[in-house]
Amino acid sequence: MLAVFGCLFSVRATQAQSLRDEKLRLKVLHTIFPGAEISRLAPESPQDRSSSDAFRDEPKYSVRGPATNGPEGCASEDVGTRERSVVREVRLRVVQPTAQTSKSLVAVLQYKFVGVQAAGACWSIGMAVRLDEVQGDRVIVRGRYLFGTFHHGDVKSIQMIDFAGDGNDHLVVDSDWGGAGVGGSSFYIFDLLREALRPIVIVTSEVNGDEAGIVNSEIDVARTRRNGAKVFCFTENTTFNPKKPSGKPQVSHPCYRPGFGVNSDERDNQTWLREKPQ
Repeated sequence: MLAVFGCLFSVRATQAQSLRDEKLRLKVLHTIFPGAEISRLAPESPQDRSSSDAFRDEPKYSVRGPATNGPEGCASEDVGTRERSVVREVRLRVVQPTAQTSKSLVAVLQYKFVGVQAAGACWSIGMAVRLDEVQGDRVIVRGRYLFGTFHHGDVKSIQMIDFAGDGNDHLVVDSDWGGAGVGGSSFYIFDLLREALRPIVIVTSEVNGDEAGIVNSEIDVARTRRNGAKVFCFTENTTFNPKKPSGKPQVSHPCYRPGFGVNSDERDNQTWLREKPQ
């Protein structure tokens, strides 16, 4: 389980603004899924949209093509019949970081394979991709990052936050997970000035379970900025602690250094992303 004993981090910042150029969005999708057949799906009705996910205002795309890596091999296989799907239902948000070259883009995607019930280790796939526009119309992938897949079904928020106050954005993605008797999500904080698309901090952003407790928090941008973004600070509100079930709600103010929560499980996910589908 990723970092920190249960906490729900609600960032008080606006969602990252999505680039609406349909030609660019299709170009990004064709670059991420080379050789696939891609088409835009009909819009959802308002009542079918989730009020909590980061893509509720984004269109869906059909991406047809066989699984290309380990996570897709898992997510495309029906756990009961062992039949495989080749059709992904994809939503994405394409953003342009500030104070960087206008040729740099970041895409955050959420998708599942249609018509199969995948295993709990890979219900669906959440991924961040860094891209560069080169030679006019061409787009190339500079890096990919796979969010935790165990009982994953939703990316809850996508933020671009200038933690240091120097005009350079950090990408902050809140991606969910679950397990036996517990559900939650985690914040992945990326320093986009670094060459590799890898989080510098992973902190659990929601936990709700009998053994894990219930804790909710907010990222403290002001305190993080006062520390020059050398640490990332939060305000945690514990409403239920199973070790003290009759105790009063508690508030704490932790700060975490870069590297916190970036463990071996996270690195295994990236290795899986490079593997061929089974």
